[in-house]
Amino acid sequence: MVEYVTQNSCAIRNKDTILRKIVEALGGDNYLLILDDVWNEDTEKWEDLRLCLLGITRNLESRILVTTRKESVVLAMGTLPGYMHHLSKLADEECWSMIKGRAFGNYSCIPLELEAIGNDIAKKMWSGILRVLKLSFDCLPSSLLKQCFAYCSVFPKDFDIKRETLIQLWMAEGLLQFGEGSQVEMEIIGNKYFNDLLLNSLFQDVERGVYGNIKNCKMHDLVHDLALFVSIAETLVLEKNGSMNNASHVRNLSVTSAGNDVPTILAGVAWKLRSLFSKVDVFKNMPKEPRSLRVLDFQDAKIMPVKIGRLTSLQTLRFFYVGKEKGHEIEELRCLSQLRGELKVYNLEHVKGKVKATRAKLQEKTEVYELELLWSYKKGGYSNDKDVLEGLKPCLNLKSLMIVNYRGRQLTFMDADEFCQ
Repeated sequence: MVEYVTQNSCAIRNKDTILRKIVEALGGDNYLLILDDVWNEDTEKWEDLRLCLLGITRNLESRILVTTRKESVVLAMGTLPGYMHHLSKLADEECWSMIKGRAFGNYSCIPLELEAIGNDIAKKMWSGILRVLKLSFDCLPSSLLKQCFAYCSVFPKDFDIKRETLIQLWMAEGLLQFGEGSQVEMEIIGNKYFNDLLLNSLFQDVERGVYGNIKNCKMHDLVHDLALFVSIAETLVLEKNGSMNNASHVRNLSVTSAGNDVPTILAGVAWKLRSLFSKVDVFKNMPKEPRSLRVLDFQDAKIMPVKIGRLTSLQTLRFFYVGKEKGHEIEELRCLSQLRGELKVYNLEHVKGKVKATRAKLQEKTEVYELELLWSYKKGGYSNDKDVLEGLKPCLNLKSLMIVNYRGRQLTFMDADEFCQ
């Protein structure tokens, strides 16, 4: 600051002497101080700087402008909410406007071919900032938090990421484990990690519930590119006509192709997979079952692999569709004892009776906290809803239970006292 206002080099290290020189140079004038790309979160240092600046001048017209990627820096500085501004991303047209101004000045008649080239440059200009963005990743405080961020690369670009679902996925991957922590303790850690990534501007477009709690968020396309870059050793996003060559290291696979374009998952890849996201039934072209799979998400596509009960490591399975054929029946849930988080069971009209329903062993799935039991609106199976519901009797640890299209006259799977507890 001294060198800037005096236009001379300065070797002084004494704080009082520095302040005196700045006061002399300013001569009581207003000033605008710009601190760009700030990372320091030390509250004591910011308070010390504030007191020093007050000592320079108490002129209320002076201003300080700070830019930072971390909301925690804003909080450490004691910034009032009305003075904090979240910058939105520049549109391609705005990028081109800046380039045009620098390249052509006030010259308004630009040849069409140069206009086209300039617009193309504007669209690509952000690709060069990946190394700058990586600084935000490198400064994350722990290796586990970095792994949690890298895991987000399995989602498609512009995907609405549900906060609770993401925390459950991190949990299933073992990224929230500290000793023998309970699910509640891991959820607390997961929420902290989520907030840390949000405060570091790695999440954006937050959607909040009626009570202000965060429900969903997104990742900027460039931040998603960063997540892919840092997770390249373990994550593969397989697009249409994508290659599975050199994929033996992959642990997390996201298949973005749709329709009849079903890739073949090589045996050497399948047995190592821990997370699989797909809108097509990749199990049709999978010569070896992914027995180590912890997360299976068909992203709302109505797909259910045959004999899914053999994937005993599964922890996250948001949907289960009951079928009539062997390998699709309700008892496939029996051996999936590690399931946790959210579970929706569809087509319960295909369950033959209470005995069959009991074999699902929902009562033993103590880590499932959100459960939906759904019969089809137009039934074509058995009319035994009451017996099936009695057999399904879920665990009492539930936070949420929804029953849809139930035609029984009573809810008899638990007594009133149990339900209230």
